[in-house]
Amino acid sequence: MSEQIKNYLRELGGHLSYLNEMERRDIMEEVSSHIYEKVAAGSSVEEVLAAFGQPKELAQSYGGEVIAKNAAFNFKSLITMIKFYFITGMKGMFIIPIVAITSITFYASAIIIIIATIVKGVASLLGIELPIAILDFGFWQAPYWLALIVSFLVAGLLYVTSRKLWQYLQRFLRNISLKY
Repeated sequence: MSEQIKNYLRELGGHLSYLNEMERRDIMEEVSSHIYEKVAAGSSVEEVLAAFGQPKELAQSYGGEVIAKNAAFNFKSLITMIKFYFITGMKGMFIIPIVAITSITFYASAIIIIIATIVKGVASLLGIELPIAILDFGFWQAPYWLALIVSFLVAGLLYVTSRKLWQYLQRFLRNISLKY
């Protein structure tokens, strides 16, 4: 293996350190196999490495692709995105964490609203008065059936908004990947 290729791959691996070991290994194997295929086909090492671009930019494109492909909606994805935004520049520094945190917050709020509404309803049926106010305007409190409908509508709206924000974030990350 040429010293230039070793250095290129070492630098690329350093820029992929925010990914888990398996994802990093897969990317490194893919890049090295492409490099060796092109060199074996007759291209010079310098031409091949120039075609791949700077290791940092290549790492950004692969990192964005890994995150964008992961459709999971969980805390691990959020942490990976936060690590990734550190290497994507100013846009990523603001858009990625704000949209990711807002999306997860809306998702959690939808779940909390549904749980609170169900708990309030069950408690009311059992004759227990809980200090959970559902649609209380000070001078008028909505009947439970109306509060139930409104709560589910608000929870549904928050859930749909959280999913749309998550999808926007994935498109944003794909665009970063394509850019590099």
